[in-house]
Amino acid sequence: MKRSSITPPSDRPVASARIPGVPLRLVLGVVGVGLSIVVDRPNGLLAISIALSLAAAIAPQYLLGWALIVLLGVSQLARHTELTWQFLVLLAGLHLLHVLSMLALELPMRSWADPAVFVAPLVRFVAIQLPTQALAVVALVFLAPGAHGHRPVTFAAFALVGIVALGGLMLLGGRT
Repeated sequence: MKRSSITPPSDRPVASARIPGVPLRLVLGVVGVGLSIVVDRPNGLLAISIALSLAAAIAPQYLLGWALIVLLGVSQLARHTELTWQFLVLLAGLHLLHVLSMLALELPMRSWADPAVFVAPLVRFVAIQLPTQALAVVALVFLAPGAHGHRPVTFAAFALVGIVALGGLMLLGGRT
């Protein structure tokens, strides 16, 4: 049976363009391997994270994409807290791994999908990453200890600013 001989159901609209599910799996593997290489971690975890990346792309039903997210996130706990491009790439990359892993669960490797399926998750990804990246930069600039070991702003001062901001929001919310 050829794809051209299959007639689409009459109750569903026909998609003009279709892409296979395989490229999604390839992107999941490439992003996972790329993050594994970019992230600075203790020795021995590179091979494990690359293997998890490839296994998550091949068999997403075993939820190995999320195991990779946990491994890469936990490996950062031993690092010195500072604002680096690797941290910002890791922050966006872990979120992208989550989105790609969810899509890989829904789209089998041999499936065909309309490109419009990917628009909403990618728009949400960008909408979440813009404020998250900005907040990460602000938090690390003000709260991460410097070379001398002191923080520019203490947690107490940061909490005080947050309390004032929440109070202002409550006052604004009460007026409307």
